[in-house]
Amino acid sequence: MRVRGTMRDGRQLNEPAVVKQMSSHGIRISIQTALPNGSEVDVQVAEDRPTTRYRVVWAVEGDTPGSWQMGLELVESSGTPRGPAAPAAGTGTGTVYE
Repeated sequence: MRVRGTMRDGRQLNEPAVVKQMSSHGIRISIQTALPNGSEVDVQVAEDRPTTRYRVVWAVEGDTPGSWQMGLELVESSGTPRGPAAPAAGTGTGTVYE
């Protein structure tokens, strides 16, 4: 897997990463470069696969020196922007009246 993007200081990031966890909303990765919260990066699982856009939502130092664990939220997959998650059925979001 590769993570690509532009750092806030203008440097280009193109680095291998390891997926630690994955869900339909995001991934947790291990990477060597610390990325600031809010950064958007493109993740490519394999060379012949399309990239997917993610946003960094948290970062902590990893288990080994010079590594970082990061939580990335899915932003866009295969050119389709992801909107906010819809509430599950029956979880009402309205006002309760007594």
